[in-house]
This record gives sequence, C-alpha cells and structure tokens, in this order.
Amino acid sequence: MSLSLLNFHGLRNLLPIEMTPSSRINVISGANGSGKTSLLEGIHILGMGRSFRTRQLKHAIQADEPHMTLYGRLSGEPEVTLGVRRLRSQRELELRLKGG
Repeated sequence: MSLSLLNFHGLRNLLPIEMTPSSRINVISGANGSGKTSLLEGIHILGMGRSFRTRQLKHAIQADEPHMTLYGRLSGEPEVTLGVRRLRSQRELELRLKGG
C-alpha cells in the first residue's frame, strides 16, 4: 500500500498542506526550516501514532493553533483512511482508521 493523499493542518511550521504523493518515488527538497522534517514527522505520526521528535504530541502543534489534524489515505482495495487529531488543551489523542 502507498499513500495516495496527505492533508496536514497545524503541524509545526507547515502551512496547511494537501498533497497527492506519487506511488513510486517522492523527492522532498527545500531550504532549512521549510518543513521537510515536519512533513516526514506527520507521515510517521499517521503510521505509528507517535512522533520521532518529541514524546508529547502537543509539542508538535503549531504555536498559534489550538490543535493539529493529520489525515492520510492508503491506496488499495479497499482504500484505508488514517486520521490523527490532537488538541493542545487535552491529553487525549484521537486516532481513526477506516477501511480494510
């Protein structure tokens, strides 16, 4: 299965982003501080439910945002959707998995 859609809002220094990655190879490039590692962190959080950069996901929420929402879709039959939502003010992490 490969990612067919990514939609991130409120993650670190990334502006809200919606992208359709290639099923083969994707190249991520940009200047220092432009969000390359944050994009990879968002993908990691979707897959693992935790960050590789911090123990507490509230620290991954953008400074001026009350929450972060990460959404992804895996290609295949059936398609699988993944979602993570973390509010800064709550200790709970909301994880959603729908599909096969």
